[in-house]
Order: sequence, then C-alpha cells, then structure tokens
Amino acid sequence: MAAAAAGIGEIRGVDNDRAAIAAGVLNARDLGMKGVRLAAGDAEQVLPEMLASHSDWALLVDPPRTGLSPQVRKTITARAPSPLFYVSCGPDTLARDVRELIAHGYALRRLQLFDMFPRTAHFETLAVLTKS
Repeated sequence: MAAAAAGIGEIRGVDNDRAAIAAGVLNARDLGMKGVRLAAGDAEQVLPEMLASHSDWALLVDPPRTGLSPQVRKTITARAPSPLFYVSCGPDTLARDVRELIAHGYALRRLQLFDMFPRTAHFETLAVLTKS
C-alpha cells in the first residue's frame, strides 16, 4: 500500500496467503486506493498473465526463504519487467536468483541490507535490478 500512497496509479499483487490478500483489500478500500488489485493464488500461475498484459511494469518480488521458483524465474526472464525489486531473507537463494537474472540480461544496480530484526542474525536484503 505504500506504493499506492506514494502515487503509483496501478498496483497488482499476488500472494498465496488468502488472509494477507483480504487484509490488503480492506486496507486499500479503507484508504480509498482505487488502482489496487490483489489476487490470492500462486505466483507461478498468476504472474505470467499479469506480466503479459502489462509489459512496462516494475516488479517487486518477496519470495519465501527458498527464493523464486524456477517457473517464476522463467516468467521474469521471458517478460523482462524493469526495474525489478527483489526483497529477500535468504542470501543464498538471492545470490542464485540474481546470478540467473544477470545471465538473462539484468544488471544489479543496488544491493542494500536492512536489519529489521535487531539482535538476531536475520536481515532482509533489497536488490534492485534493471534490464540492460
């Protein structure tokens, strides 16, 4: 919702957690955000259709610790959304996925760590990639 609040006109989201989607729909409605469309489902199934209809979209992904599935990586490299914002809690799977994205013409523009869990070994990473 932060992107919509910042003025991004159209927001599309997918998550397999139906409760998270329901909460997002309520938040968008309560905040009067008209351009937000959220869907419950697997990214493997929903993302290809989303990206097929809008080739000029930026994409933000925040996969589980296991990283992007092979099917999602294939969809991203085939549709080439740019910029691509990748949030990760798994440095090993982030490295694997970024390496594959770079092999398919993406360039890593920025990498930033965020300590969202002080006094623990856990952190989040944001990688910003663009299609070169």
